[in-house]
Amino acid sequence: MVKKQTLLAIAGFFWLIAGVNVVIVGVQAYLETAPDPLLLALLIVGTVAIFAVFFFRIFKPYSAKHAKRIDDMPGEKASVVNVMDKKGYIMIVFMIALGAGLRLSGLVPSWFIAFFYVGLGSALALTGVLFLIDWRKRA
Repeated sequence: MVKKQTLLAIAGFFWLIAGVNVVIVGVQAYLETAPDPLLLALLIVGTVAIFAVFFFRIFKPYSAKHAKRIDDMPGEKASVVNVMDKKGYIMIVFMIALGAGLRLSGLVPSWFIAFFYVGLGSALALTGVLFLIDWRKRA
């Protein structure tokens, strides 16, 4: 059991670390593709698009929803397991399985991994920062 606000810090560090790790995989793929300038420009546009979709449409609303869910929990303390709801845990398992499956299958080219992972990882990391900001506001 921890203070409810601590759940926001745990979520923040979890999302931040996950995001940085995903970005690292994407940057490695960027380096493997050794793109020409036009391909690099297209990859950067793709990265920004993936970031925008995932951050603004999915993760930012998710972080606000879960910060409110944590605030609305009864009592001062909660179990660490309550850092996410059941849908959140399912989403994480699905994303990890899909990401690992795509990379390990060899069905997806390196250039796709590059722009998708850097965009997605950046959105994950920034969501972690949002959770940490919410935690600091409440601490």
